[in-house]
Amino acid sequence: MRKQGSAYDMAPSSNHLPGDYWQSHYDSMAHHESLDLFDAEARDYFARLERVVPLGDFEQVLDFGCGLGFVSELLATRVGSLFYWDYSENMLETARTRLADTANARAIDLSCPDEDQADFFDLIVINSVIQYMSEDDLSQWLNRWRGMLNGDGVLVISDLILPQPAFLKEVRDSLLFSAREGFLVRTLLKNFAQYARYLKVRRDAPMTRYSKERFAQLAENSGFSVSFLAENLTYRTNRFSAQLRPVSV
Repeated sequence: MRKQGSAYDMAPSSNHLPGDYWQSHYDSMAHHESLDLFDAEARDYFARLERVVPLGDFEQVLDFGCGLGFVSELLATRVGSLFYWDYSENMLETARTRLADTANARAIDLSCPDEDQADFFDLIVINSVIQYMSEDDLSQWLNRWRGMLNGDGVLVISDLILPQPAFLKEVRDSLLFSAREGFLVRTLLKNFAQYARYLKVRRDAPMTRYSKERFAQLAENSGFSVSFLAENLTYRTNRFSAQLRPVSV
C-alpha cells in the first residue's frame, strides 16, 4: 500500500503517483551498493546549477526531493541555511546520516500542507522529481511552493521530460556520462540489475511528461512567471529546466 500521510496522497486515484512502484524502487536505492553514479550525477547537476543561479546570494534554501543527500551536501557549502526533504523515508534517513555533521543543514517535514513555512525560502530547487507526480499533484505543489517562497524567491525545476519518446537518447546520454566520469564498465556491471528494475517500474507506472507550453500554463496558473533555461541542469538532453518567480499580486 502507498505510504499513508505521504505528500503524494493528495490525489490517490492518479496513475502517476509513486505509489507501490516508485516508493519501493527509491526506498531500495537508499541501500544500493554502488553510489558513485549518484554522487557523480549530483556533482554534475550542482556545477550546472551554479552556472545559472547565484547560490551565494540565497540564505534560506530548500532541496525538495533530496534523495540520498548528495546535492544537499553540496548546496550547504554555498548557501546560508539548507533544508531538505524527500517522500522516501529510507532516502531521507540516508540524507540525514550524510548531513549529520553539516551545521547549516536540517531536514523538514513536508508530508502535510499544515507544516509549510509561508514566505520562508529564498530558493527552492527540485531536480528530477516532477515526472513522478500527476498533473493535478504538480498544480497543488506549485501552489504550495508559491506560498513557501518569499516575494523575491526563486523556484528552479529541472529534468522535466518532454512528450516525445527518447529512450535510446536517454540510454546514450547515460552511457556517455558514465564514460566521461570514468566508470562506464562499473556502471554496466554494477547497475545493470538496478537499471532493469527502473525500466520495469517505468513501464508499470509511466512518468508524467510536459510540453514547455503546458508546464508554463500550469506554473502561470499558480502565480509564477516562467523562463526556460538554455540547457537542462542534468546531462539528459531530452529534458528541460525552468526558473519560476512569484508574480506580485
